Amino acid sequence: MAAAVVEIPLSQLLEEARAYEKRVPLEGTLETTYRCNLNCVHCYVNQPAASAGERARELPLERLKQLIDEIAEEGCLDLLLTGGEVLLRPDFAELYLHAVRAGLRVTVFTNGTMVTVTSNDPLFAGVNLPPQPGRGQAQIITTKTLVIYGTGRNGQDNPPQLYAVDQATGKQVGAVKIPSRTTAMPMTFLHQGRQYIVFATGAGANTLLVALRLPGK
Repeated sequence: MAAAVVEIPLSQLLEEARAYEKRVPLEGTLETTYRCNLNCVHCYVNQPAASAGERARELPLERLKQLIDEIAEEGCLDLLLTGGEVLLRPDFAELYLHAVRAGLRVTVFTNGTMVTVTSNDPLFAGVNLPPQPGRGQAQIITTKTLVIYGTGRNGQDNPPQLYAVDQATGKQVGAVKIPSRTTAMPMTFLHQGRQYIVFATGAGANTLLVALRLPGK
């Protein structure tokens, strides 16, 4: 009978490996591209997506793989793959899988606008997720049955709205116009027996918190 694998906390592993004493780089970041398909005002890594000059400056796939191998050999545990927009690179999937196979715990920063809304997972059998217009950087909250989100900072909806989508089917079941685009994650709370949804909108001196009261039974 095979011996059971002893599980220990990460903190104990790092202590026994003397990771901090040896200055092991436990976390790492690879910026795979400076190009992005958006042009967010707050971002400084937003070179044009179609720029041939910027594409030529990017490290080739094989060099990025070598860097990942070096990172893993030095004891790194967590690797962030970011950009720009990482999905602009046609070789991103191969790069991601290489990092995972190297034993790294990989996080991906993406704006999500290039993700195809399809899945062959049996979990989503019979669920139709239709393409949605750009609702840039929409923040969401979930209930037992709904996903609720508003038109985000870079959203294209006119007028901006707050949407409710059925989790089970992906079907939009409600929408309400809001004063302007949302700038933070919505919240929900119960007050005197009535349910409210609150979201932030605006910027600077014009920042607002807007509360919407859900209909009673």
